Amino acid sequence: MKYLSVKLILPFAMLGLASCMPMPHIQEVVLPNLNIPARNINTYIKLSDPKSLANSHRNKDTLTLQLTNLSSKDVIFSGHPCVRVAAEDGDSWSDIDDNFSNNRETFVLPTMKSAPQGQLVSVIPFVPNLTSPRDVRVVIIGHIAGTASEEAGAYLDVTINP
Repeated sequence: MKYLSVKLILPFAMLGLASCMPMPHIQEVVLPNLNIPARNINTYIKLSDPKSLANSHRNKDTLTLQLTNLSSKDVIFSGHPCVRVAAEDGDSWSDIDDNFSNNRETFVLPTMKSAPQGQLVSVIPFVPNLTSPRDVRVVIIGHIAGTASEEAGAYLDVTINP
């Protein structure tokens, strides 16, 4: 009986210890050269690809995504660019052209309470010589209004077809 209770408790103890360990450095998993804390990725803001937007998911076609603010403050997007697109390249991601000039404009994303529908963000991913489906990652980085140092980021993987 004592052996049985140890067998039952041990897995839960291991899970408890594992949950206290530091998380891997998510910046390198999301995209290289992102200077944003892991806790701020997909936490304050969220990108989604709802069917209602009827994206074709084709190379060189506009890909429109819904951006939602999950925080209690507005999120400001500015910079060059605040949106990046990368293609999966083995175990890593490589930046690709998104062929969309408007991704450098400054805009404010209101809270979900003020604007439950969020805002639309468009990119035009271009993967040269695409002959088979390939995953692309769209990343957007902004900051919480009133705190230039509190960044908010989100990413979404989408499969693009030739």
